[in-house]
Amino acid sequence: DVGRVSCRGARAHHFANISSVGVSASSGRHVGGLKALGARVAYGAATALAFVRYSPPALDLELQSGDAGSRRGEAEETRVERMERVAALCVANCEYFGGGFRVAPDADPRDGALDAVGLEGFGLSGFALLGGKLRAGEHMDIPGVSNRRATSLLVSVADEPGHAVERPGGPCSLRSPLDGDEGDASLWGEDVPPAPIDVEADGEMVGALPALYECLPGAIDVIC
Repeated sequence: DVGRVSCRGARAHHFANISSVGVSASSGRHVGGLKALGARVAYGAATALAFVRYSPPALDLELQSGDAGSRRGEAEETRVERMERVAALCVANCEYFGGGFRVAPDADPRDGALDAVGLEGFGLSGFALLGGKLRAGEHMDIPGVSNRRATSLLVSVADEPGHAVERPGGPCSLRSPLDGDEGDASLWGEDVPPAPIDVEADGEMVGALPALYECLPGAIDVIC
């Protein structure tokens, strides 16, 4: 499988591994100049720098999913959930990112779905204490950590004017994936200022919220 993320007014990006929102994405603005320190130290220092100016938002998630393990289009349902004080939201096709952190231990690139791992209510000190378990993939039972599985999801800043944008199929509908690789700014409405919450995909900054995520099942053939 491959993931695709489309931010408002930006070209759609595909990712094989993980795309993230929040402080984990903002840290990418700092990590490039710190890589001489080694991956582990660089990502830790970059995260600390990102937290300095990061104000954790509440996020609305509209998720489309089926039964666990089902392929896209089988018994799909849509639900809307809110996350509070979000430090990071990692939308994962695979398990690891950020210099060896096993942030999504349940992710499987062959299951036709994406795992959205959320970290709520963590400041810099809490995030630092979480680090060891996050690296080992032993964090899923910690309060404030959650996982949602979806074939597609729309992530928006909660209560932001204009985030429930009109598009084919109705407001916030996930029934009509984007055609081609180019993002369509008209999907996000007119004269709506971009939310200042960073989005990255496989280490590349790709835009800001709102963002539409889609799983493209079986997009890559692997020969062993």
